[in-house]
Amino acid sequence: MQWGEIAAAGTNPERSNPATEERYVLVVDDNPGIRKMLSRALGLSHFRAVEASSIAEAVAFADNHSLSAVILDLHLGEQCGLDLLALLRVSPRHRSTPVLILTGSGLVTNEQQAQIQRNSAHLFYKPQPLSDLVTHIGRLAHAQECVAGV
Repeated sequence: MQWGEIAAAGTNPERSNPATEERYVLVVDDNPGIRKMLSRALGLSHFRAVEASSIAEAVAFADNHSLSAVILDLHLGEQCGLDLLALLRVSPRHRSTPVLILTGSGLVTNEQQAQIQRNSAHLFYKPQPLSDLVTHIGRLAHAQECVAGV
């Protein structure tokens, strides 16, 4: 599955499915096309994707929900995704939630890489196959569920 292929799949991730009820993946990206594509791919893998275009939208949802994982764009327009990562890590609810930092930029500074590692996040570069990203999220979420005893 590639970045453009999932749009043609025609799935509706909003559709209620008991297997996805509590498997929320927060997708935070300022690009609506990327958010929609990731949401559809996650829906095919039985996750319930919740889209946010900003840190404020992401925090509003995360404050009230448990998350299986977060996919977070490194560059959110004028905002930096690492600011949200830091907020998640100080929250008792999300301290250990798996976070995958997504970037299309080949330029990640040493300081950014260090912050990603310090906060136990994972860096994923586009344009790797979309199926690789979804598989990686599945592994991270499963590992977290095992630790939490879900």
